[in-house]
Amino acid sequence: MANRKVSLLWYCRTPRGWRRFTVVTGHQGVEVSYPEGRYELLVYEGRKPVYKRAGDNAADALTARDREAHMLVARESATAPCGCSCSR
Repeated sequence: MANRKVSLLWYCRTPRGWRRFTVVTGHQGVEVSYPEGRYELLVYEGRKPVYKRAGDNAADALTARDREAHMLVARESATAPCGCSCSR
């Protein structure tokens, strides 16, 4: 089975340098804000993590995450054998 999970990350400058944090939707615990940064998508190609830019806007980043997840499912189903006697 191929990797179909897409994670949304915030890549930002912190006092300890540039870091990636998972994006939390909803309120959990103490909020720490690092406004200088951008959203990124994390997908895996085999075992290798691949980071893709998703912009600065939260709504656009969520849309990009959903689009990437749908593309991974479509790519997997396009390469899967169809089960009939054709030569695919």
